[in-house]
Amino acid sequence: MRLSAEKIETIRLERIHTCCVEGNESLIASCTNRRHELISDYPLAVDEPENQGVVGRVSTRQVGLMPGLRLNGLFGLIEKSDGFSMVELISVMVIVGILAAVAMPKFFDRGTFDSRGFSDQVKATLRYAQKTAIAQRHFVCVAFTANSITLTYDPISPSPIHTIATCPGSSLTSPSGQTPYTVTSPTVDVTLSGGTAFYFDALGRPFPAQSIIVGGTTITVEAETGYVH
Repeated sequence: MRLSAEKIETIRLERIHTCCVEGNESLIASCTNRRHELISDYPLAVDEPENQGVVGRVSTRQVGLMPGLRLNGLFGLIEKSDGFSMVELISVMVIVGILAAVAMPKFFDRGTFDSRGFSDQVKATLRYAQKTAIAQRHFVCVAFTANSITLTYDPISPSPIHTIATCPGSSLTSPSGQTPYTVTSPTVDVTLSGGTAFYFDALGRPFPAQSIIVGGTTITVEAETGYVH
């Protein structure tokens, strides 16, 4: 039985689609090993003019419809394409180079970590001072130096005749048992500035409100709520 060139190519494409497009690895290997059998079952009379050059040909347009596949050899078989293209490799190298030039120096600059760590400690200390003032119904005082922050409390409870804290007061104990409660900068390069001595009242309000600079970070204590951020 002789089949036309179009019929032969249709049958071949159907077989290739079954083996390859569905992503079955064992069928793909079977297709590759039987590359000659794919076209030998339906031989063409290649000596006929209309069939010249048809055997084993699959159009690149048809292959383009199958992502991740490519032509292989004379018979137009298709197999999965592995690895990376040159454009992809160059793109990865460029990205890695940018990261190395911009991001990596930050990981080796200890000053950045020290500054951020001390800033977090100062915020935690201020929040603790506010919560202690509310919980114990006492004034809690906050004092600053160039590289430290210290908490004390006024032992006299707030009352109509005692409305302003007496600072500095008695030493306040930290959650870890440290007395007095003092937080110190890890290095002389990380400093405190902008803050003045103040206190939290029994409602957690600061007097006065604060704007404290730790390294390159500004910490604000809001006036009415005492919110530290």
